[in-house]
Amino acid sequence: DSLSKNGTCLEATVGWDEIYRNATKKGDTEAQRFKIEEGYRIDSYDDALDAISKGFTIVYAVMVGSTCDRLDSEDVVGLDRGPGNHAVRANGIYISQKWGPCLDSRNSWGAWGRNGWFRTSQRHWEGVQQDAYAVRVPTFDPLDPKQLPTAK
Repeated sequence: DSLSKNGTCLEATVGWDEIYRNATKKGDTEAQRFKIEEGYRIDSYDDALDAISKGFTIVYAVMVGSTCDRLDSEDVVGLDRGPGNHAVRANGIYISQKWGPCLDSRNSWGAWGRNGWFRTSQRHWEGVQQDAYAVRVPTFDPLDPKQLPTAK
């Protein structure tokens, strides 16, 4: 609800340690560029696959542990069990020969996976205390309709 109504600003504008506290005027103005159009809670891996097939981006939790940086030959990360301790996004599906449908995912840290990209399978989803959402982002920047809203 908050992302639909208020949006969010870039971390470069309001640092990660301030994002949940008093927002700045510049952050409030910038947040108008980054609102979601639709958002839904995702309760199962099948729901996540379905949402991606309909053009949504999935934001979900992964457990970053001792094997998260070990990619197999299909770029599927190692499996760590426990509570989800890091949020990532998925916007594609890859069919693995070994794991079946996998989420093509991106990590904001950049260095994890292959230049920030990796895959997770249903086993990752089921092994983590999950909090996941399907979101559809705007296709234009309301402050400049000729441009897509992008993080620079």
